[in-house]
Amino acid sequence: MRSLILAGCLALAGCASPQPRYHTLRTMAPDIVRPLPSSGELLVGPSTLPAALDRPQLVIEADGGWRILEQQRWLGGLARSIDETVAGNLSARLKSDRVHAWPQPGPDTRPVRLLIDVKSFVLRTGSEARLTVDWRLVASNNGAMLATGHFTGASRGGDTSSLVDAQSRLLGALSDQIAERLAAHPEWMVSR
Repeated sequence: MRSLILAGCLALAGCASPQPRYHTLRTMAPDIVRPLPSSGELLVGPSTLPAALDRPQLVIEADGGWRILEQQRWLGGLARSIDETVAGNLSARLKSDRVHAWPQPGPDTRPVRLLIDVKSFVLRTGSEARLTVDWRLVASNNGAMLATGHFTGASRGGDTSSLVDAQSRLLGALSDQIAERLAAHPEWMVSR
């Protein structure tokens, strides 16, 4: 009887599904800080993604195609994670506590909007992460286009966690590009 119970327990243990592992992008410490002298607000997002990436699971490039990793998931969603990461990066790079991730604007302000259009967000197992983004800064009061930019980059990575870290580094480089443009034009950040 005991062996029958033990066999049943082992069978049930074998049926248990693996627990998902959650990933999030992280902010990167700036190499250069470009403080802004103004009190304007910057609202980052919402980012747009290719439809194939707009899902809770990580999508990796493997064997000439794409694979969805059911047990590897984004904590809070990929687009939201991009917005929060870029906002955190820009806050550190611009030495400003007035940079927010959409949908959290500051109180009673009309912030400048940073819209990020992700063209490519590749995680290639055992190789690298690649990121291609078009971005634009828009005045919220009148919708005027203040600046546009394009970023493309690659960073080495191996397993899933190191590829997510590689994408974090790429978002740090994107944030450097945007911070440079903002620092060159502080008048854009004047409260509107």
